[in-house]
This record gives sequence, structure tokens and C-alpha cells, in this order.
Amino acid sequence: MSHSDSIKRVVEILALLNAGKEVCVGRLATVYGVHIRTIRRDLALIREIFGAVVTREGDCYRAYERFLLHQVLSADELMQLSTIVNVLHMGQTTVSLPEQTRSLITHSNEVYEFRNKPLEYIVNREVLHCLERAVRFRQVLNITYLTNARDLQFEFEVYRIVFVNENFYAVGRRRTNRHVEFLRVSFISHARVTGDGFLHDSELDAFIKQIQTPLAEFTHPTQRVVLRVHRKVKKYFLAKRYLPSQSVVGEYENGDIKVEYTITRNHEVENLLLQWLPNVTIVSPRILRNHMRKALEQKLEAVAKNRV
Repeated sequence: MSHSDSIKRVVEILALLNAGKEVCVGRLATVYGVHIRTIRRDLALIREIFGAVVTREGDCYRAYERFLLHQVLSADELMQLSTIVNVLHMGQTTVSLPEQTRSLITHSNEVYEFRNKPLEYIVNREVLHCLERAVRFRQVLNITYLTNARDLQFEFEVYRIVFVNENFYAVGRRRTNRHVEFLRVSFISHARVTGDGFLHDSELDAFIKQIQTPLAEFTHPTQRVVLRVHRKVKKYFLAKRYLPSQSVVGEYENGDIKVEYTITRNHEVENLLLQWLPNVTIVSPRILRNHMRKALEQKLEAVAKNRV
């Protein structure tokens, strides 16, 4: 039986206990088609995590009070929780957190240590709070946005604050040209409510839920990218999704694997391809091969100029 089957079985047993039902070793062993010793190990693990909440009578177990199943988190879920806590400064004593949440954070920090890319620090908390209110109440904002050339002022319909690639973006539309834009929150120097509201575009809402990179384009139709990943690096693609849409769809006779992505622009996979070349081959579309050839030529030209 695989590790994923074992996890699924434990979670289902937890759900039964959390619903107030009695679970018995022999019955569970029959249901799951495993040895009695396997079920006993599962229940021993549950009792180790939840302690005296789970009581034992012979070979049967029952939880005398409800407990939160989300106390058992995977590493990536713990990382998300850690990110949220750090961003919102929820660790401060002035912020009220449920005791179970505090306990989860403390317990997980004893096990996990995350070393990810630098997290964008939001200096202007007032801007962030203004964006949060605007999203919640669908308010139009007057925004001052910092660019290399000059500060821009415009009215913006903000749909969501999106955290992607370690940066925060306010995603929405300018009222003047209706273009969908990703505004770096740290580059918004000022924001105030205009008093106007707006109706959400359901298609834009759906697009935002599928965002993989800040290079996504709302008006572009999605396209499928197919890569052939060399067998010597395939373990990395099997262990990690480099974009949320990543899917392993086949394996070649020599052990290479076929991986698919769904994107809106070639730029969304450019950094991924640059990272893994020459151990990945672009199967389709052909236009992406031309795009990458030009991107590589431009980088080589830049390197040559820097040497002069």
C-alpha cells in the first residue's frame, strides 16, 4: 500500500472520530483490507497527536470531544500558514489568535525551517488596509503608482490582492482603458476610496483564480505547452509543480516523461525553461521554440556587451 493510501486512511479514521463515532480495529482492518497491526499503528499515531482526546476501550476508540482536522497539515500548508503569519504580523502579542492556532504554529516551527526567496515587505500598511477594504466592498480607488519614469495617478477597480512569486499584486482594471493590470503593492505610494463602486466581471474573477504568474494575460486565450523532460531530472518534476497547471501526462520508452502546462503567454514558462535547458525539450507549440531561441539570443548578446 502506498504512502498516500496510508495518509488517506488515517484522515478518514480521524473524520469518523471527529463525528463522534466509535472505531474498532478489527472492523477497520476488514474495511481497508489491511492487517490489524496496521490499523493499530494508525490509531497509535492519532493518539500520539491528539493525546487524551481519543480514549480506548479494548480494541475500540472514541473521541470524547471534537478536534480540528486541520491540526494535521502538510509541509506546503504549513509554509502557507507561516507566510500569512509573517506577512500580517500575527505573531505580535497585540493580535488575538485561537490557542489551537498558536499551538500549531509553535509545534510546526519545531519541525520545519523554511528558506524561500525573500518575501516582499509591505512598508505602507495603510495602503494595504485600503486595498483590503476596497476588495471586500468593491470600491474604486484613486491610486498613485511609482514607476521608473514618473508617478502615475489613476482610478483602479481592484478585484483581489494576489501573492505570487513572493510579491503582492493588486489585480484589477484601470477605469480609463479597462486594461487588466498587476500592480505591485509595494509600488503603490497612496490609495484612497473615491466613493464609487463597481460590478465584478465574472470572467475576470475566474481568470484571477487561475493566475500562475504575474505575466498572465487576461485577454489571451490559453494554450497548452508540452515538454519532454529528460529522465535524469524527471524526479524534480515528479516531486514539485513548477506551475500550478503542471501535469505529467506520459512516459517515453527511455524513461523521459511528458509534462504539460496551460498558460496564456509564452513568457510564463520562459524562466522555467531557462532553468532546465538543455534537460527539457519543447514538444509544442512550435512558436514557443522560436520565442525561446530569441530570448536566449538576447541574453547572450547582453552577456557579450557586459564583457566589453
